[in-house]
Amino acid sequence: MDEITLGKKQAKGAAAEALLNNELLQQSFKALHDEYIENWKITHFKNVEGRERLWQAIQIIGKVEDHLKKMVSDGKIATRDLSQIKYLKR
Repeated sequence: MDEITLGKKQAKGAAAEALLNNELLQQSFKALHDEYIENWKITHFKNVEGRERLWQAIQIIGKVEDHLKKMVSDGKIATRDLSQIKYLKR
């Protein structure tokens, strides 16, 4: 992978980490999760489609967080790779 691509991954990883550390975003994820759970609990037992949509919404929140965590990890790997490239160029 070239240095430009690694630099972009590094920047995206840093941005993703800032988002994951952002208190407002974390509060928003938690508020949505809690709201979906509460709505799921009060759905009528015959409302299978409604419960399914709420379950999917809960899963999506987790997938967004997982995606951001992967970007952070990729950014850290890119940082390491860039350091190795710079070391080898000396």
